Amino acid sequence: MREPVIHLRDLWLVSSASLPSSKDWKALTDSRPSMYLRCPMIKTFWRNHPNLASFLLLAVGMLIILYFSARHVGFTPTQWLALALATIGLAALSVWIISWGEDEETP
Repeated sequence: MREPVIHLRDLWLVSSASLPSSKDWKALTDSRPSMYLRCPMIKTFWRNHPNLASFLLLAVGMLIILYFSARHVGFTPTQWLALALATIGLAALSVWIISWGEDEETP
């Protein structure tokens, strides 16, 4: 039996329509097998270290975008290193700034 797959077009429809209630989301997630059920270590890491997990995910994504957008420019290895470090620093600052709002919301 094939597992159901969420396509990008499904996410587009959800984002353009009104958001479902929490009961609807629970029914949607219960009806589809979650990746986290197969990877409990990832779920545990995400719950225990949300800022670090966000930073790692954002940094990797930004480095991939950096590579694909600048691969034909002809940077030297030192320039690539400087760009990679600046990108990682920007990802860290972004997650740090976003985490400021978490403290205000909790009583």
